Amino acid sequence: AVGEALRCLLLLPDGDRAIAQTLQVLGSLSQADRTYIFRNHPHPVTGDLLISQRWEWTRPGFVAQIDNLELQNISYQELVPDWYEKLSNDQTVCFQVRNLPTSYAANYLLQGQQIQSLLVLPILIQGNFWGFLGFDRCLSDRLWTEAEQHLLRLAAAGIGCTILRHYNNVERGNLTRALARFNGSLGSNKYPNAVIGAWRNRWQWAG
Repeated sequence: AVGEALRCLLLLPDGDRAIAQTLQVLGSLSQADRTYIFRNHPHPVTGDLLISQRWEWTRPGFVAQIDNLELQNISYQELVPDWYEKLSNDQTVCFQVRNLPTSYAANYLLQGQQIQSLLVLPILIQGNFWGFLGFDRCLSDRLWTEAEQHLLRLAAAGIGCTILRHYNNVERGNLTRALARFNGSLGSNKYPNAVIGAWRNRWQWAG
């Protein structure tokens, strides 16, 4: 599954299509009923970190959630208070929904989608926590094994690189705007300048 997914990411020139195809491959072969990608982005007013669903694959017979407004502009702190610390430190989140603390506001969202077990993998590029790759099982509460999680983490790393390529295509090769879009800070050059400066300091030829 992972080999086929990485082949999609490498060979399909359209980044958006490559990611959509990759989610289908990963979801089908990992026995998930939904596979999706959420991205981090700042609140436009407060600057607080939010997450929104960006891509999704759904197995036939299950309701797609890509247009569900409840999955846009979600606060980590309000819904899943410990996810940010784990994911930003390159840890996975894997659990059965019935074991989620009742105090978590995420319960009503997960149960409303008939999710029984869930796996979430961080997407990081150059140490920057961009978002996450997620898998839902709705007909079984079987958890993913450590070996399965390890393989799927490889796919998450490949997806991160393809997302950046996709944004570069959207911005027609304007790397500064692509990096800002990637970081959720379009309109500010702070993050792009930092990344480009680091690249130049590390890779600039000194001949």
